[in-house]
Amino acid sequence: MVDLMLHGQLAGHETIRILSQAGISCLAFTADHRRVPISLAMRAGARGLALKDESPDKHFETLERSMRPAGLHRRPWLRR
Repeated sequence: MVDLMLHGQLAGHETIRILSQAGISCLAFTADHRRVPISLAMRAGARGLALKDESPDKHFETLERSMRPAGLHRRPWLRR
């Protein structure tokens, strides 16, 4: 999970771009609901979005969903 607001600047999308180019999967993590910051993160390679005002359970669900290949169902061994 990469916070889109780093050091007081909207720079998380740059971190996502660097990590994604290195083959590291990332989720964008933000409290910002505006379209532009989220779009920048997704275009930079984020595999999903976790909003800071969501519950930890929702964050876990988003993380799990972003890790599985398209079309696969939830794996029982990932359940809490």
